[in-house]
Amino acid sequence: MGEVCAFLASQKLKFHSKFDGETVRTGDELQKMLTYYKGGTSVTLTVQSLENGSYVERQIPITLGYKKDSQKQEVQEN
Repeated sequence: MGEVCAFLASQKLKFHSKFDGETVRTGDELQKMLTYYKGGTSVTLTVQSLENGSYVERQIPITLGYKKDSQKQEVQEN
């Protein structure tokens, strides 16, 4: 999940979006949804970005990573 949130922040995207077609409004909602998906699964992340004063919806195909890989990265960062 950290990678998804970091991507959203880096792109200046509004988080009120959709994950695999389901509306997601908070990080907690996204975290709960991710528990139902296996690593390696391809999904579509729908986000809104501000362009010329208006929000434009974009669909971004992503492939989910594995929890074990995320845990390894956290250990390396500490």
